[in-house]
Amino acid sequence: MSTNAIIVLLCGLPGAGKSTLSKYILQAFSSSYDIDYLCFDTIFANTSKDSTEFVPEQWQSSISSIYLHVQQSLQEHIQSTTLTKKIFLLDDNMYYRSMRKKYYQLCRQWNAGFCQIYVNTNSVICQTHNASRVFPVPQVVFNRMETLFQAPNPTLCTWETHTLEIDHVENSSQITFHMETLFEKAFKNPILDHSQSLKNERETSRRSNEKSVLHQADLALRQLVGQLLKDAKQTGSNNLPSFAKHLHAKKEALLQHYRLHLSHLSNHLEMEEHIARLMKGTTIVKDEMEKKWMVDEVLNDVNASASTQEIKHLIEVASGLTHKVLRFRLTLLDGTTFFLSIGTSSTIATLLKNIHNAIFQSSRHAISWNSVLREYQLHCNGVALVAPKNEVKLVSYTNVSTQSINQLTFVRHIRRRKKRTS
Repeated sequence: MSTNAIIVLLCGLPGAGKSTLSKYILQAFSSSYDIDYLCFDTIFANTSKDSTEFVPEQWQSSISSIYLHVQQSLQEHIQSTTLTKKIFLLDDNMYYRSMRKKYYQLCRQWNAGFCQIYVNTNSVICQTHNASRVFPVPQVVFNRMETLFQAPNPTLCTWETHTLEIDHVENSSQITFHMETLFEKAFKNPILDHSQSLKNERETSRRSNEKSVLHQADLALRQLVGQLLKDAKQTGSNNLPSFAKHLHAKKEALLQHYRLHLSHLSNHLEMEEHIARLMKGTTIVKDEMEKKWMVDEVLNDVNASASTQEIKHLIEVASGLTHKVLRFRLTLLDGTTFFLSIGTSSTIATLLKNIHNAIFQSSRHAISWNSVLREYQLHCNGVALVAPKNEVKLVSYTNVSTQSINQLTFVRHIRRRKKRTS
């Protein structure tokens, strides 16, 4: 079975070279395929050209208009009798996996093909390219995007199987063959819609989620309100009681909305849209998009069994409120490296949990900390990271830096031989 339409997503950091690669694809493949090229930067610039400031509604409008255009055009092309092969080429950062998956689900709905090209350019090069733009992405936003970037991982997510990763675009002519192979695989292997099984799966998921979503939302919103009030206090707000009352009222109104309309929230996007209302009208954070990033990611990652400490960690990593995240580079004995980011209020237990998750996602091997710590010590910046009896924030450790990337290694214990007794 084959299809006459596919969606090709280009993802990567700002300045990675996605637009340059898009131009090459248009030049190299327009004679073979009908290519509908959609660049988020261009569409957003046209939408906000009369505005001197960032407007969240225009940002959301640009995202929605691209999706609606692809949805309508894809349906029309699939249902037509034309034999012309059509490519919807989408050029955007798409740093969250959920941003990409909604297009995979759209392909499944219409039995279209799906593939991705991940432009994994070195971060330093990306920042250089970004700085040379007329309207560069702010450095603080770039850093957060780099921290939160969820790179395509076919091992972890099978729906990302058809992914081509390139580390630069200067030699794009050398990967023409690989791109053509990727496109043809997508045309020959459309995403099939198993509608009935999906309905059963959604119904089962809905019933279980309905019981936990209120708990998730309540926990996340409590932490959000607390963090906003803390940030307001640090900025010397003169109207803190009024602001606190305003936030608590919004939180309660939103939870009441959940109780009344929970069964109508069919997906995470709708849930995120309602949660984002909490942030409307607040004045503590200048960048409205930072608020929405924080809310969306907290609700995506929180589960019903999450502890308060875990939720606080998620908020600190995802938000622009604290401006401080502890960054770590873990190097294993075989040379494998992992980059980790955790909130400043996290303890060593949170760090160990993140190390476990990173290694498990990469190798699918679970870690027994009892076995590991019996033989090895975890060192940070060359000094043993010893857990105290009482939980202490990592920022209070003298060998943990808040300004630079901390180097983590496992060092084997030096055991002294026992003297033999005669």
